[in-house]
Amino acid sequence: MMDNAAKTIVRLLQQRLAQREKQLAHHGARQGGEWRSLMKTFIQPGTFPLLIITVLALTSCRKNNPSGGGGVVATDLLRPATMRFYEGPVGGGGPVWKYEYDKDNFLVKFGEEGKNFRNVDGGKVELKLFATNFETTTLYDYSIAGPGTMSIYEPKLSPATVSIQTAIRNLLNNQITKPPVIEWNFSYNSDFQVVKEVTAVDSDREVYYTYDDKKNLKKIEFMSLVDKHWMVGVRTTVTGYDDKRSPFSAVKGYRWASYPQNYNDQYAQAFCINNPTQMKTEFWSTTKNAYYLAEQTDFGYAYNAQGYPTRIDVKTTYTPEIGAASGAIRTYEFTYK
Repeated sequence: MMDNAAKTIVRLLQQRLAQREKQLAHHGARQGGEWRSLMKTFIQPGTFPLLIITVLALTSCRKNNPSGGGGVVATDLLRPATMRFYEGPVGGGGPVWKYEYDKDNFLVKFGEEGKNFRNVDGGKVELKLFATNFETTTLYDYSIAGPGTMSIYEPKLSPATVSIQTAIRNLLNNQITKPPVIEWNFSYNSDFQVVKEVTAVDSDREVYYTYDDKKNLKKIEFMSLVDKHWMVGVRTTVTGYDDKRSPFSAVKGYRWASYPQNYNDQYAQAFCINNPTQMKTEFWSTTKNAYYLAEQTDFGYAYNAQGYPTRIDVKTTYTPEIGAASGAIRTYEFTYK
């Protein structure tokens, strides 16, 4: 009984890996692919945790860094002004995202205007995605507990719940489709870092986070209740870090502004103060009754004089349990202010 249920989980995870590979192979249609991914997300609501709400465009980022962020005046703290990203060994005019901040250095908007951007305030984040004949708006509402009870900019007021509502508008007939609202609940450690995520939609599935003594992400475990036993179907481990500041380490609220994360590099930048050098993702094999390395992400960096990355080269190798491995290269280029 345990093996049959576990096979179901692993099949979903393999679908997840295949979907990533397909997205990377067709990166030229990234914007349209994001909308299709959004549609697939709600058509198949039973997929593994976080895939339920994978409406993430290719973002990176934010940290639970109590020393930086909005309201802090320090000459050595920098925040991204622009980010250009592309896939493949040679850059070719990839999209450029811009980051806007208010007078207190709180992030209020980021993305590519007219294609893919987010509006941010202390309690809500609005994601706008544009594709041919479609316009999608997703609202991440962190304030459902009541006004003034939380703020994504303040660690001590970190949200306990996010309510996610998506509206998909067909521009040809002006019809609007609204999939069911999804809620995720969060638990924190004493440093106000997320240690657990659980959704009421799939209450038998949870995500756990652990951190090292420098408050960097150490491990993510995707767990599911199978025959009354908790099972880790996927686990991602960060094997090492540099000693420099990550791009969004001085930007408060980016953990929530960029939610949900999807790729390993997005998790790393969203949860880490320093920059990871390598991450490994393992899947559980029901045939071997053991974990196997399904995804390895290696990072390379170029830094500015202040020690922030100006370029991040991300090399990912995907290895299915059966079949040949494949790879992808993604590059981020940052400017700061």
